[in-house]
Amino acid sequence: MNRGSETEPYPAVVELGAAKCVVVFSAPGKLQDFADELRGEKVEEMPNLAIRVPEVVDYCLLFRGAGATAILVNPGDFAFTVELDALESFTNAWRERRAAKGESRGFWIPNMTSEEEDFWQSHGL
Repeated sequence: MNRGSETEPYPAVVELGAAKCVVVFSAPGKLQDFADELRGEKVEEMPNLAIRVPEVVDYCLLFRGAGATAILVNPGDFAFTVELDALESFTNAWRERRAAKGESRGFWIPNMTSEEEDFWQSHGL
């Protein structure tokens, strides 16, 4: 969700306990579900940001300077948080493994089941 403007976008940030979280959605449909539940708005009417999956981690890490310590993924019944330190550590290790294997494509999807991970790996991703 864009809480800035069209010319100066800024993602929604919420506080959950001691954590200040950047709000992210894994798909437009998740944003639509949240918008429908929250205000009955349509995504087309709700300001939002679209960021390519391979770039979203680096984008979210930029908000440490604003005090963010985590991301909140898909607010609602099945929401989860990931600490920025853990996200950065995992992503750096993942990138290093990919570079060591000479692989340049693919991205990390948090909370994948082992079956989902096997599926993506069997398709070369």
